Amino acid sequence: MKRMLLNMMLLVFSGTTIFAQAIKVSSIGYSVSTPEGDGLVLKKHYESLVGQLKSNFRNRLSFSNQSPFTILPKINVLSNMTAGDMGEVKVMKIQVQLSIENPELQLTFNTFSKTTIATANDVDAAIAKVIQEIRPSDKKFNEFLASGEQLIQNFYQENCPKILKSAKVNIDRKEFSKAFALLRYVPEEMGCYKEVEKLITSIYQEQKNEYCSHQLLKAKLEESKEGYDKALTYLRFVDPAADCYQEVSALIQQIGTRVNQETIRQFEKEKDIFEKKSEIEKMKILISNTEEIAVHLHDKI
Repeated sequence: MKRMLLNMMLLVFSGTTIFAQAIKVSSIGYSVSTPEGDGLVLKKHYESLVGQLKSNFRNRLSFSNQSPFTILPKINVLSNMTAGDMGEVKVMKIQVQLSIENPELQLTFNTFSKTTIATANDVDAAIAKVIQEIRPSDKKFNEFLASGEQLIQNFYQENCPKILKSAKVNIDRKEFSKAFALLRYVPEEMGCYKEVEKLITSIYQEQKNEYCSHQLLKAKLEESKEGYDKALTYLRFVDPAADCYQEVSALIQQIGTRVNQETIRQFEKEKDIFEKKSEIEKMKILISNTEEIAVHLHDKI
């Protein structure tokens, strides 16, 4: 009886472990391209495919519009026939291709292809059936994601010295956004990551004063229009060590007399969470919350 109970416990633990592994979110963020479409395959079909990926793989993938790594979809209609006496049924052979790319560096890390024969009343329904076949249970698709991530890590392992050199050149030129764009997706497992972290910390130290001035100006403009909530939004990620923070603090106190206590509590909560983060985490937040700081890889390594 004890042996049976032990075996059941091991089975439950094993199943839990497998499930935990299955829902692991990748440390690499991906943007997903939405092509315009052509011929029988329209933009709405790509939008549906992108929606399928983001919905079904949110526990496996991290999606970020600012990521240099793009999942690029392509839907190909390989054959299109009709069946039935009235030709009312479509029998289509459709191929879905996905590639993991870095468009700025013109690199393709990995590709995936799945071909399905779909029978439906019309083209839209046939393509919809094929899109539904891209599921988290698809072993080959998961292998594509895993090997793609490994190839990205291999790329950084081989090119980290060049990345560091390029980032340092950008920092010397005061092109901090370009430097950060090069560094921000270097995986933490890389041997060069400590140097990456040091450089990002130095970028943050340079950027926090500029960010403070930008956000203070926008917050003052909103405050003058009685847009108090929006003004606070601009100020929540300003570093207390920034040169202009005394002026920021005065503006926060002024706005605090004109909004309800719940708004101030929420603002203070977000501000407190931000201040407890590391400088590398703060830099990522500033980039993702600032329209003015462009995050693109303009220079090839």
